[in-house]
Amino acid sequence: MQYKDQSIHVEKITPTSSSNMLARSDGEAFAFGWQNRPLNKKWVNALALEMQRGQWKPNGKPIIISKEGIIGDGQHRINAVIASGSTIYSHVYRNGNLEDFATWGWVKPRTLADAFSSGEKPMKNSAEKASLLTAFLTLHDAQTGKPRRLRAPSHSEGWELWKDNPDLLESFEFCRSVGVKKFCHGLYKASKLCACHCMFSRIAGAYEADMFVRKLISGTDMTDYNPVYVLREKLFRLQRETSYIRVKANRGMAKDILEYNYLIYAWNKNRKGKTIDRISLGPNKTTKMIQIK
Repeated sequence: MQYKDQSIHVEKITPTSSSNMLARSDGEAFAFGWQNRPLNKKWVNALALEMQRGQWKPNGKPIIISKEGIIGDGQHRINAVIASGSTIYSHVYRNGNLEDFATWGWVKPRTLADAFSSGEKPMKNSAEKASLLTAFLTLHDAQTGKPRRLRAPSHSEGWELWKDNPDLLESFEFCRSVGVKKFCHGLYKASKLCACHCMFSRIAGAYEADMFVRKLISGTDMTDYNPVYVLREKLFRLQRETSYIRVKANRGMAKDILEYNYLIYAWNKNRKGKTIDRISLGPNKTTKMIQIK
């Protein structure tokens, strides 16, 4: 009987109706002593961008509103509607009980890896492929001057990107065949090295990219001043220097972007036939991508 008034319907959510929902929710929440979790503005902006691009779809995950009118789940989506000026359709679950909201943490979020491993054509090694796609997008967006993504691509976008970029699979299979995962364990992110291999293949062809990765893994048949050898030694040294991560964090540097730069720097020098004795990015190149030549 306690659930007889509860209902769920697909509703049209506009900026005006969103403002009204928030206003009522804030008023009732104050009266009942209820407090929602802090609003994450970055998440709101990420959702707003998705709505502006027309990528938002009603997926069955409802906005949950208590019988008092308090928004229990969905405040980020509602704020994103206002921020984007968009109108969306979403399931809305009404007349919920506030005391039942404490059980939400029992639901496991679905990741991009989960999406890749399920559906009509589930992938093998889905977690590794999802990591590769995310790493490649970070590299590609930085190279093309796009702002850094605030989150991984949505599940539908992830599937589309994977299908539209078949060379990602080629790089994944090559890197897996030469032992990149084993080489990178505890040293470097395998997904980042695979992403660089894919980008290098686009720039100069698969053969050059393959040779770069093979040399990095083997560490043989190179002089001490070969850029690939110097890069290899740099990565091993950074693994030993535990203060490295702490120093970069204090400076506000993006660790993953910096590590991409190490690979790209060595790649550029190697392609030019240069010899080096250290990886030197310079004072103005530590937090932005170096143009791949």
